[in-house]
Amino acid sequence: MCVSDWRLGRQIKTQHTAYSLAAAATLTIPKNYQRVGIAIGTNNPQALITSRLAISVAGVSHTSLFSSQTRLLFTLQTDGELPTLEWVLTAVGVTFTGSVIEYILPEEILAAGLNEFRRSLGLSL
Repeated sequence: MCVSDWRLGRQIKTQHTAYSLAAAATLTIPKNYQRVGIAIGTNNPQALITSRLAISVAGVSHTSLFSSQTRLLFTLQTDGELPTLEWVLTAVGVTFTGSVIEYILPEEILAAGLNEFRRSLGLSL
């Protein structure tokens, strides 16, 4: 990671949402084009493998994305636009608790583009 990456990283803000989903309950995370990453954590990682926590992105179920991790992380860098889309978490037959962390880059940074960002940091183009 270079100094510019570190400086850009300091501009990213986080939004934390704790959730508790009873069976068949849903949590909807609306699409957000400023979201550069999203992390989903659960108290029951085994349920991710057995599809007890159904996760849909932009209306499409993605149960094959998960493994035995307790936290799932998706970023623009590794997953393209996936973090910016609408996410829906649904408990299937069991109760879940956990958290969602959204990583948000302010619009002024996104709109400025890389050259403007470098200029504001005093870096040569």
